[in-house]
Amino acid sequence: MILSRELLLALGVKPTAADRHLDALVPALLLHGVDTSLRIAHFLAQVVHESTRMARVEENLSYSAERLLGKR
Repeated sequence: MILSRELLLALGVKPTAADRHLDALVPALLLHGVDTSLRIAHFLAQVVHESTRMARVEENLSYSAERLLGKR
């Protein structure tokens, strides 16, 4: 599996977000050993889900002190 703009678009990433992140993703994946189809698929599944299809790329950090300490 080769990471491409078309793949990101097929996953629901908007064209502007795909264009913004693709050039940085390819070398970062290789650097960190995400170099097989299965690893890329797992990585993209997590990233696309956690970032609302790469629309949100910063954590909001609006956690309470209790939540940060794991208390409920």
